[in-house]
Amino acid sequence: MKDDYVLLDEFQVAIYVPKYLPDDEVRAIRAGLATKKFRGDVRKGVRQLLRKQLVFVNVKIQVTR
Repeated sequence: MKDDYVLLDEFQVAIYVPKYLPDDEVRAIRAGLATKKFRGDVRKGVRQLLRKQLVFVNVKIQVTR
């Protein structure tokens, strides 16, 4: 993929939790973010969003952590 394409732009997503959130809840959120299902859902959502715009038809999308 990278041989035929150049990186045009990158986006960063930040996840914030309240400072007062108990440690066990923070760990549960972190564990949820680390699952294959969550990463797959994010990847799928980004692709669906971009595919709605015809201008992105020839764009390759890579979602990484």
